Amino acid sequence: MSAICLGYLLDSYHKYPRCIHTHFASMPTRESSGAFVWQNCDCEDTPLLDICPLGVSGVLYPPHCLDIEVFNTQRFYELAPHNDDLWFFVMGMLKESKKVLVKGALGIPKQPSIAIFESPNLWETNAKSGENRFMIEWENLVRAYPKIGEILK
Repeated sequence: MSAICLGYLLDSYHKYPRCIHTHFASMPTRESSGAFVWQNCDCEDTPLLDICPLGVSGVLYPPHCLDIEVFNTQRFYELAPHNDDLWFFVMGMLKESKKVLVKGALGIPKQPSIAIFESPNLWETNAKSGENRFMIEWENLVRAYPKIGEILK
């Protein structure tokens, strides 16, 4: 992560110290059928409950912003072993922590540095699996933690 990206995270944290801060995020919305659709988030510098930080470009998690359930590794491996971003998103939702797409984040090119140096990585594994692991594991989490579905109505 570059010093510029780190600086943006810290600036955002100083402005909103009780929020989770990210350089890249998506947002789940419900269709009329009840199914979730995910879209990239473009709402910089606005604390919101329903944005999902994506770790590919850096996330700052302040102390006590995630539910204590985050340490339940058995549940993580049972529900979302290929999607730590979803696990952390749900743990933040359970704690009702707002998230902020840092100001200036949309102007920074997103380059997953680990994908350059480490292969196979989680993103490649998920993409090549032929399954929609993201949605399968998201539905696992929503079923296991119904409060999330209620919050996102």
